Amino acid sequence: MASLLEVSDLTVNYNSRGSQLKALNSVTLSVKSEEFLAVVGESGCGKTTLGLSIIGLLPPGSAWFSSGSIAYKGVDLASLRPKEMRNYRGSEIAMIFQEPLTSLNPLRTVGFQLVEAIKLRKSRRHKADVEAGARSRPLPGRPSMPSFGRARIPDDVAEEVEAMLSLVRIADAKDVVSRYPFELSGGMRQRAMIAMALAQQPALLIADEPTTALDVTTQAQVLKLMKEIKDKLGTTIILVTHDLAVASQVADRVIVMYAGRIVEDAGVFELFSKPLHPYTQGLLSCIPKGDRKGSELSPIPGSLPDLRFDVNACRFQPRCKYAMKVCSERVPPLFEVDEGHKVACFLHGE
Repeated sequence: MASLLEVSDLTVNYNSRGSQLKALNSVTLSVKSEEFLAVVGESGCGKTTLGLSIIGLLPPGSAWFSSGSIAYKGVDLASLRPKEMRNYRGSEIAMIFQEPLTSLNPLRTVGFQLVEAIKLRKSRRHKADVEAGARSRPLPGRPSMPSFGRARIPDDVAEEVEAMLSLVRIADAKDVVSRYPFELSGGMRQRAMIAMALAQQPALLIADEPTTALDVTTQAQVLKLMKEIKDKLGTTIILVTHDLAVASQVADRVIVMYAGRIVEDAGVFELFSKPLHPYTQGLLSCIPKGDRKGSELSPIPGSLPDLRFDVNACRFQPRCKYAMKVCSERVPPLFEVDEGHKVACFLHGE
């Protein structure tokens, strides 16, 4: 299966209270077409920064690429100007954010925002056709809907709007499109966000903690929906989450991050049956095991390192019970222990 995305030696710096810190430090990964990849780790490990880097939404002025590349279909996204990046954001790469209530426009109905996404896609496709020398067609206009108030969906996109809402398991389309985001439940808002992201038919969908604010039942429904979308549409999905249990339900492959670096990369079954990195083992030991009577949680001692100070050593070494002398002297590379299973730990290499 061909690679859709290749991230090579990516380093991203942030300005923080007069200092600089490396939110991502020499990150290298490959994402295959139609793969469901989960990126997991504690808060502050760099997983959200990775997603924002790919889609080009790092905060301007306070974050920048220090080194590396992000090759999407052979194009280095990290080298594009903001205007050039707009050709990829949305239409090629879309992102679902953690809290849809703060991501959706509170002054627009769900229908208005969904129609805008569809119209934008058609406008971009028309522009691409013209630039490629295709026979010119009339440029799709902006949604003919008022700025405020409830209005019906324009006839030219009504069928597609209903199809998108049906895809994300929203049955009563006519009712939902006329509602404002605050009038919907958390699960419905998240489904609407997914519909808007998919309306532009992206090849890559990045989901940043999409189930964190949802109850357990709704969370399961959203995860099942994302898995169905991947299988039906062939969409490549990168799921950013702190919850290994969530990753285990939907992912084909899991990447574990710690302090801005990838520490383990493996297929989902391999990772859960044979975790190799002490940090991954620690994360798994923190998951409650309801089927084991008398089992106790084993929290990871210590805290995350200060990323303002770059050290030539394993970042997890101060918290690791297996730490060796070499761990404080060099940064461990990613060793390929088995086919498709990589780990950044000297216990398994050299």
